[in-house]
Amino acid sequence: MRLSILLRQDVLLHPAALAAAALLAVPLAARAQLDLPGVKGDSNRPACKLLSAAEIQKLTGDAGYKENPFGDDVGEGAGGGSSCNYGGSTMLAQGPPMLSVVLVPPGKNGRYFDIRRRGKMLPGCKQEPVSGVGKDAYFEICPKQSELPLFVKGPGTDDLIVALKLDAKDADVSSLKKTLVTVASAAAAKLK
Repeated sequence: MRLSILLRQDVLLHPAALAAAALLAVPLAARAQLDLPGVKGDSNRPACKLLSAAEIQKLTGDAGYKENPFGDDVGEGAGGGSSCNYGGSTMLAQGPPMLSVVLVPPGKNGRYFDIRRRGKMLPGCKQEPVSGVGKDAYFEICPKQSELPLFVKGPGTDDLIVALKLDAKDADVSSLKKTLVTVASAAAAKLK
């Protein structure tokens, strides 16, 4: 049904027709914006340009990571960065653990990595240094954490956070750490 049919004068006066037109207008407008030629979903997500889903699949050895990553636009991710999320389970399908890559530009108070490293940690948490990734890197390890983040000071001015969502069964995170280091190294190599 076309929206213009609902906007005829004789139909528009009826309250039910007004409600139907309003309910149809929102999804139609959203669809129209999504279908604009030349508009890509990751245009404001520089983190999604660092690694493709195919690269994530190769780096992790898991072909279950989605081809269409989703995430946060610039300013909406951790530290004011943009994020790109791969994988994760949905209500309809079981998938690999969600892997997030966050690209954080420097803010008015300096680099996110430095601010985070100097900041007060939650009780029981610790920073575990990692060598060979960017200028500097560390895991943040906390009791009963729901994700395992690796914070990376990039070679240029931007910083990275690469994190894996944890399940209750992930008691031994040593293999997950190796995966995060591999992904973070590949992403950091693409930073200037």
